[in-house]
Amino acid sequence: MAYGQGSILWSIILAISSASLLFFIFSGISIYIKRQKIKEPILALNSINESKFILLVGSEFGNTYRYASAVAKAIKATGKKVAITTLNEYSYYPKAEYVLVFTSTYGDGDPPSNGRMFEKLFYEVKQTNQIRFSVVGFGSLDYPKYCHFAIKIDGLLHSDLNFIPVHSLVKIDDQSDSAFEEWVRSWNKNTGMNWKVSLSKLKKESSHNKSFTVIERTALNIDNTSLLRLRPKENICFHSGDLFNVIPPGDSLARQYSIAKIDGDILLSIKWKPKGVCSTYLCSLKKGDILLAGVQENVNFHFPKKTSSVWLISNGTGIAPFLGMLDTNNNTSIRLNWGGRSEVSFDLYREIVERSLSQHNLKDVRQDYYATYELAFSQGKEKKYVQDLLSDKQVEVAKTLSDGGVFMLCGSKAMQSFVTNTLQEISKIHLDQPLSDFEKKGQLLMDCY
Repeated sequence: MAYGQGSILWSIILAISSASLLFFIFSGISIYIKRQKIKEPILALNSINESKFILLVGSEFGNTYRYASAVAKAIKATGKKVAITTLNEYSYYPKAEYVLVFTSTYGDGDPPSNGRMFEKLFYEVKQTNQIRFSVVGFGSLDYPKYCHFAIKIDGLLHSDLNFIPVHSLVKIDDQSDSAFEEWVRSWNKNTGMNWKVSLSKLKKESSHNKSFTVIERTALNIDNTSLLRLRPKENICFHSGDLFNVIPPGDSLARQYSIAKIDGDILLSIKWKPKGVCSTYLCSLKKGDILLAGVQENVNFHFPKKTSSVWLISNGTGIAPFLGMLDTNNNTSIRLNWGGRSEVSFDLYREIVERSLSQHNLKDVRQDYYATYELAFSQGKEKKYVQDLLSDKQVEVAKTLSDGGVFMLCGSKAMQSFVTNTLQEISKIHLDQPLSDFEKKGQLLMDCY
């Protein structure tokens, strides 16, 4: 090839390369701009060690952050240093002058998952400077223990002489923006501040009722429990562990059931109670019936994406979300522990569990992979509870915690208490660490009632 011909060829190649490079740069910038348009602006906050305002948040589903973020933005606009953290991360605040608590209440007056450790931390961590405080509780008047956890926190802060109330406890019903704005005005009046709080638009699309067709409802078993399989009439996004909100006819209070997602359908485990309005309604549904209900995202109780092993621990109907998680196609080792009355009690779930686990065990994955289950029966020959299954495998439990594995709990509050006490004991004896260390890392996920 002549020298001149080679130069022309290389010129053409370089021109094409340059054009391609410009195309990718332009495409990248275009994608970046598009993404920036749909993302809300990120508020740069200060560290807790240098902030004068500390905003503590307790929220099960993330809704409370909307209010805390709006206040933080207003404080930031005045030139003050502000930090947001969860109640579970309560610590010493060397420069704090104000602590504002925004918290919901979960279940029967319980703390949300990211506020469960607050009371223990409050007694352990002592503030040395005087701090002014205000507590804002979020809840619903439909529930008897309205804002119960916020009331408890307000009482704790009042009991410490280093905390001085600036404002009386405020309760916000049903995420009322107008009630929250009234608190802001009252705060400004009490403190002489001039916060201009602007709340972002609340997105409620996911909570709107959808139509579901009853595909199947099993007969009540020995424990008066039934499985209800529902198919959404339109495409909706949901995951096992999300919540199914049902308002029975003639009632105004929603009842929540944990969802199993199996083959695109919703599977619920319903415990029928003779005087239960909602359970009676659900257990009367027939194949082909249409049910109106809402699906609520429960992102804090989805199956972990990045872990080598997960222990699924439940009792009674708490097994429901795990039936869907077992059905999930992934390479995570799974151990299901379930507690019930008798062997017959488990027959309602046996086919689903064994089919899912057999499919898992057919996978060609790493050598240490496993998918198994173990049962505990309180009325069996050998009286056993689900926490006893953990006590019998203390070394494996400790190794799972040490290796970054996750424990998921779903069922009764009593079961939660017994299981967490057992995990705490194992963690202390075998790892010389409190269970809270692993909970902070996201290795303990709970949805109990």
